[in-house]
Amino acid sequence: MGVRLYFDLETYRPRNEDAFINERIIAIGVIEDRSRYAFWGSQNRGSAEVRIFSEWELGSEKEAASSFCNYVRELAKEYGFKRFELVGFNILRFDVPLIICKAARYDIMPIDIASRLFHNVMVRDLFQQLLLANENRYKGCKLDRLYELLNELGYKGILKPYGNNKDVAK
Repeated sequence: MGVRLYFDLETYRPRNEDAFINERIIAIGVIEDRSRYAFWGSQNRGSAEVRIFSEWELGSEKEAASSFCNYVRELAKEYGFKRFELVGFNILRFDVPLIICKAARYDIMPIDIASRLFHNVMVRDLFQQLLLANENRYKGCKLDRLYELLNELGYKGILKPYGNNKDVAK
């Protein structure tokens, strides 16, 4: 048995043109799932723990990033890289590279260690999977679309996604 870590970075940037460069992590939401892998619609549900590493609770972006990186490092030690999976939406293009940059910027861990940590675990990027289901088109490549496609294919018991990144600010 292993662990799946569903996670998402929530960020703030004063101007759209400052994407990634002047992006500040304000919160990192995590669902730690240690249950056995279950196929869609299965009733085999395990325990899941929700954690939030936030700038407002920990005092700064540096502390939020540091707490999250140390948490991931401990899980990697506990489970090893082959039994540890990161899951999220667009994490290969945004979340993982940004957390590595922040780890290096704040001297949380050297860049080679951070890169190894976040790239040696198994990664499931739901955006990449959705691209295939969406005929490799970026337009309409959202979790709502995946929900529709899976329902069309007859999968039962899938929870409908709710909210989006614009809801976080509210």
